[in-house]
Parts: sequence; C-alpha cells; structure tokens
Amino acid sequence: MGALGVITGNEDDLKKLSLELGRARDLVFVKAIQGEALGLLFHELDCLETEFLERSVFSSRFQLEIKRRIAEHKFMLVKMRNCPYDEVVHLYGKVCELGFTNLERDATMRIFFAQYCVKNLRSADAKGILIDLRSRLAKAYADDGQEVWSDLINSVDENMPVEDNGK
Repeated sequence: MGALGVITGNEDDLKKLSLELGRARDLVFVKAIQGEALGLLFHELDCLETEFLERSVFSSRFQLEIKRRIAEHKFMLVKMRNCPYDEVVHLYGKVCELGFTNLERDATMRIFFAQYCVKNLRSADAKGILIDLRSRLAKAYADDGQEVWSDLINSVDENMPVEDNGK
C-alpha cells in the first residue's frame, strides 16, 4: 500500500483492503446486535465508505465493490430490525442499482428480501422475486452443474410463499 494506506492497485493491496473493510463492517454488525441506534450505524457505515473509497482511488472496480458492500450492509440492518417496508424497499433498490458481484450474491440478497416480504405480509412480492430467481438459478445449474446453484434453488423453494395473502 502507498502512503496513508492508499492502495496502489495491485491485487495484494486489494485483498488486504477487502479484508480490512470486512472486519470494519463486522464491527458495525456487532454494534447492531448490541442494539446501537440505526442512525449511528448508518453514520459509521457512511464514514467507512468514504474512508475506503478514498483509499482505493486507483481501482474503480474495487470502489464499486465498496459501495455494494456498504449498501448490502445497510439493507441487512434495516431487514434485521424489521424497519418499515418503504425504507427496506428503498435500500434494497439501492443494492439492486449497484448490481451484484455474481449470481450467488444476487440470489442471497433477493432471498433475504423475499423473507422480509413474507414476514411483512407481502407474499405476492416475495413470490415474484423468487419465481424469477429460481428460473435464473435453474439455468445456471443446467449450464454448469455447480452445487451452489442447487443449494440456492433449495433455499428459494423453502422460502417460496405457499399461498398469496392478498397483499
């Protein structure tokens, strides 16, 4: 790494910075479990995002990944706290806007959102998300046969609402 922890863009630096960001996010998650106010947690995540974006100026790819990770973490916090539907939908939308690193991450976030929808009597929303996701996972499994797709398909099936609750 260069001066002041700014990365130089080589893969070793990116790996180190990625691990450092992961540890910092984990500390925020611990505070969330301990009941710290959501506003304080979001402020801390915003500060982490700013710090790590500044330290990774030589890698636009890694900067996008930082934005994704912070957005995913905020989404998970509001989901975990069972915040109002509009707030969760807004943060889920931000995650989707940034895109996903891969299909596995995409599937994981969509399953989490579908679980939230079911818990908040929005089974139709969950079902739409999961039907589309299942189709994409089935295609991926047909293409390469990786077990991860089969596992995610099982998770989709386990979370699929059985009946529509009218909302």
